[in-house]
Amino acid sequence: MNSEQSSVYLLRYAQSLKATGEKSLGEDYYAKYLVGEEGIGAHKLTLEQYQKLIEDNSGRYTIRKVPFNSDGVDFGVGYLESDKIVFASTRNSGVLQNRVSAWDGLSYMDLYEVSVENDTVYGIPKALKGDVNGKYHESTACFSKDGKTIYFTRTNYKKNKSEDDLLHLKIFKATLENDKWVNEEELSINSDNYNTAHPMLNASEDRLYFASDRPGGKGQTDLYYVNFNEDGNLGEVVNLGDTINSPGRESFPFISEEGALYFSSDGHLGLGGYDVFYVTNYTEGVFIGNVLNVGSPINSS
Repeated sequence: MNSEQSSVYLLRYAQSLKATGEKSLGEDYYAKYLVGEEGIGAHKLTLEQYQKLIEDNSGRYTIRKVPFNSDGVDFGVGYLESDKIVFASTRNSGVLQNRVSAWDGLSYMDLYEVSVENDTVYGIPKALKGDVNGKYHESTACFSKDGKTIYFTRTNYKKNKSEDDLLHLKIFKATLENDKWVNEEELSINSDNYNTAHPMLNASEDRLYFASDRPGGKGQTDLYYVNFNEDGNLGEVVNLGDTINSPGRESFPFISEEGALYFSSDGHLGLGGYDVFYVTNYTEGVFIGNVLNVGSPINSS
């Protein structure tokens, strides 16, 4: 067993212990994970210091349940201009063919939009028009500021492929014409051999962040970015490095207007199995400093 495998097993065991109520024992194994060669120990913080940071960050948010949730799966919010939220859902709108996944018995996910006013008044969710919603899953969309370009995640599917090939994810792009999303194309950073998912544009729209389990990563899934060249093509894929990426899973990147990076991870010390974290120190294209847990009530056991 190599050091990376050993580190991941310590992390998973610690999370399992905490999830089953063995908090004290779970923290002991978290501590062992932190000092491991491949663990969070590179950040030079002890378990007690991490727990203090989580406590200090807690209580800053209020959670409200939105009225447009369904009985199925609803997640992956993106913002379309200033008055619409776009999200993935297994709901069946009655417009799209009701395709059911054999894995969980739910409809395949499609992208929906809902109007929002003052973060309190919501419209009725409607499936995005055009070519965006395909035969299988679509999720996690982001948009250009002018609302004319969408980047989104789609299940990789092609004719005459086995069921296993449906497990890979790719990022696609489409443009808005006459109120429909058309001209879809997959990005050059995709592959049939690994997952590329959860796109997020930075504020200046010259860089795209995403998650992937491509070879050469730090853990099970890492966060990456790729710059747009002057001709609109994509440049070299860059791993965000050891500060962000752990032996576990990092996913769902979000970049604030101020340039702070928010993301989900089960490899950094958290309250539960898959917490939300952020890092604000950004210098010369590199995130530096400690990754911080946003605390409760956003994160929980």
